[in-house]
Amino acid sequence: MPQRTRIPFVHLAALALTWLVAACGGDPGGGNTLTVAISSPSATAFTATTITVQVAVTGAPDAVELRRDGDLLVALTPPYTYVWSTAGEAEGSHDLTAVARRGGTQVVSEPRTVVVDRTRPTVAARTPAPGDDNVWVGEPIVVTFSEPVRTATLTPGTVALEVEGGSPVATTLTPGGDGRSVTLTPDGPIAVPATLRLILSDAIADLAGNALVAPPPWSWKLPRWQWMGGTALRVDDGHTIGQARLALDAADRPVTVWLEEVGGTVPPSDVQAAAWDGQAWEGLGGRLNGDDRMGPMYGYQDVAVASDGTVVIAWNTPVYGVPDRLWVHRWDGATWQAIGGGPINDPEVVSAIGRVSLTLDELDRPVVAWSARPGGSAAAGEVRISRWTGSAWADVGAPRRRDPTHVSYNPVLVLDAAGHPVVAWSERLDDTTTYDVFADRWSGSAWVPLGGSLRVGSWTAAFVLDLATGPDGEVHAALQVRVSDDARVAVRRWSEGGGAWVGLGGSLEATPDGQATAATLTIDELGRPLLLWHERVPGDGGGDVGVHRLRRYETAIWRDLQFPVTTTPAYVGLGGDVATSDTGEVFVAAAWPDPDGLRHHLRVYRSNGVP
Repeated sequence: MPQRTRIPFVHLAALALTWLVAACGGDPGGGNTLTVAISSPSATAFTATTITVQVAVTGAPDAVELRRDGDLLVALTPPYTYVWSTAGEAEGSHDLTAVARRGGTQVVSEPRTVVVDRTRPTVAARTPAPGDDNVWVGEPIVVTFSEPVRTATLTPGTVALEVEGGSPVATTLTPGGDGRSVTLTPDGPIAVPATLRLILSDAIADLAGNALVAPPPWSWKLPRWQWMGGTALRVDDGHTIGQARLALDAADRPVTVWLEEVGGTVPPSDVQAAAWDGQAWEGLGGRLNGDDRMGPMYGYQDVAVASDGTVVIAWNTPVYGVPDRLWVHRWDGATWQAIGGGPINDPEVVSAIGRVSLTLDELDRPVVAWSARPGGSAAAGEVRISRWTGSAWADVGAPRRRDPTHVSYNPVLVLDAAGHPVVAWSERLDDTTTYDVFADRWSGSAWVPLGGSLRVGSWTAAFVLDLATGPDGEVHAALQVRVSDDARVAVRRWSEGGGAWVGLGGSLEATPDGQATAATLTIDELGRPLLLWHERVPGDGGGDVGVHRLRRYETAIWRDLQFPVTTTPAYVGLGGDVATSDTGEVFVAAAWPDPDGLRHHLRVYRSNGVP
């Protein structure tokens, strides 16, 4: 009987390993392992014409193939290089794989994607829009392409910005992360007004090397003053707006509040507010005064922004048939909340009439100066200052007026460098035709006069219109002054060292026989006063027209900042407001005429850079 040959266990294990290596295309030593890989392209590739494919192989294969989307493209021989012409291929993505065989063994490479693209890229979007004549100098300049382009083709020679009719503008080019856009940032300030033009070259190419279908050069305008949003601010086009106030938040974004006359037989007015979100205006909560409709343009309002961005508004509501009330509201992001839960005043005891002026203290608590009429309509008016303590409204000292027999009204309020309230007001003297201006500062325990009368020289009357403090904390007052029937504006500064009010450049009117009806004042980061006023001037066709004026006090002269002049049938409103950022940009809110000249809307402008 034949004997069965016995194979030791260790020999069986070695034989199994040999079979496994053969199946994997190699041997135990690894010197003859079958491998295949596409070494070039090494990643996703793009082509419009041909592309060279290189395959790396080890292990002495019997055959090597290059497959496209699973189908045989070509059989390869050493050195396993193939120049693939994609002329007959469909545009789009194709997966390439290399296959190596030896005996019964087959190995397959990792796939490589090749995108066949013969379509030239185009410009899909442009910012600013071609022909836009209201572009802010800080608006990003962005070109968006129809597909990703090669970053290396985006150079100052292929993406060129220039001042039309002038010189090239040096820029920094920042490609978008997806390769579909490029942002241009001018390397330095651009003098305005200016027209910029952008030129794109067909040397820009997509990832497959297709040249850009370059559009004609396009241009846009940087005006000296840019109308923010290009939007008329009012709730309804049939309404007209009155006075407007303006404040900036910590990011130098404006917030504005205005009166809007609703219309009707006895047209009531509402208080409205809006904030700039960086791109557009956002209305804040609709009408503020609820069902208490004010008489036509009889209300007054003011606005301030806390350090955390919270908007605070103060206004009075002269409502038909009931005593006037004074409100201070805080915007909580969704609704307006009355600080204190109701009006500051008890309307049955003290009526809130005329102007209200608002500021925030170092703890962002509101302080309000307001015109009060205690004891009924026959009582003389007086100026009161109220502060929110955090839990209640409290008077700051006694009501202000220089003579207890006089009427004081229309106060304005600021804080000095030490955080102490400074209030100025208009006061009607005994003869009822002479008006004066006085100012006091709160010492912490009492009101201390800042000098005497602000009315000087030949002025027969003076009315305070605004107060402002600058970086040095010095107080400036904007006044309307009269010499007989000639109404002008003037600015006076309180000199701490001299203990007196000092005039800045004399009284102002831009046009002979002009009548200044309103003015607002701010101080820029360099301590220079900026004065905005509304002036009624004789019109070319007879009658008066209204214009806005803006000037800055520089080295003993008032320089015209060339704010856009608008003419309209005389509009005796309370004008607008002016504010300036820490970088010197100027913001102006002003009533603007509709094309028909019958109504007005609110516009907010900002200077294109430092004017």
